Amino acid sequence: MVHLLPDGWHFQPRVMALPGFAQAGVRTWVLRDDETGFAISAGKLRKYQTLVPRLVQSGFKTAILIGGQNSNNLVGLAQTLLEAGIRPVTLQPEAHAKVQPGFNQSLLQLLLPAEDRLSLPLAQWRDALARAHDIAQQSRFDAAVVIPEGCFMPEGVLGSQGLAKAIEAAQSRLGLQFTHVFVDAGTGTSAIGMLLGAAGSPFPKAEIVLLGEGPEKFRERMSRAAGWLGKHTLPVENHDFRLHRPGNAAAFGAVNRTLLQFVKEMARNHGLLLDPIYTGKLFFEARRLIPELSLTGDILIVHSGGANSLPGFMDALLKP
Repeated sequence: MVHLLPDGWHFQPRVMALPGFAQAGVRTWVLRDDETGFAISAGKLRKYQTLVPRLVQSGFKTAILIGGQNSNNLVGLAQTLLEAGIRPVTLQPEAHAKVQPGFNQSLLQLLLPAEDRLSLPLAQWRDALARAHDIAQQSRFDAAVVIPEGCFMPEGVLGSQGLAKAIEAAQSRLGLQFTHVFVDAGTGTSAIGMLLGAAGSPFPKAEIVLLGEGPEKFRERMSRAAGWLGKHTLPVENHDFRLHRPGNAAAFGAVNRTLLQFVKEMARNHGLLLDPIYTGKLFFEARRLIPELSLTGDILIVHSGGANSLPGFMDALLKP
């Protein structure tokens, strides 16, 4: 059982209205988790506020961080660990020789020396977790711990429960009850934490757009996370939440002209900076699913951030 540790981060993201996004009879709102700070969104901070103090308390001096190329989580976590006096060492899949490093990769190069940025050939990436544990045992890394992709570990899920509290607080401030909340899921840490944090209380039905692993993996992870947190009753699928796969550019990291045009429209019509990998797909699917599922009432979309990945798509986005 993991218990919440005292922390110094206290934040409440604002909520903005999104007029004209959906059909008549629906009011759409956005939880601005993206506004918490540069390169570290509120969703990331919720994980770190329980994870990092526990690492410090346990005496770890080094953390091996697993993440993909241009990972938002690696950039945010590396900053937070350095602040806490813990040495971050990243493990990523090797980039294709012809692919220029994205903005997040450049930030990692600024934050970490070359010897603390490790890589694995793509063919070996399925064994990244085992390889990270091997690296943690090397004598050059003092008192090392492994942090899986997306911080999917007890402390990360524990902090992610704060998303449910942020949504409940937003409802209280606005004086309304959301009927549905749209959330994206890569590793699923934030979405699972939200579901477990909301268990047993009135909460909008969660519409979870899976952008990484499939439904079976999400269900398996939710069951594991519930065990970590001592939750004996799981959220009920199709009652408390539904799982969706993207109807456009479905593969993880896939981007097409339709999605890029949508990202541009959202920027110019609503002032929202969305990235094509996560939040762009989430908002695109929300606009599709609201009429398709005949959703009504006040609907919330969680903007999880990620705009720092936009520089890699600017040439395509700015084409006439």
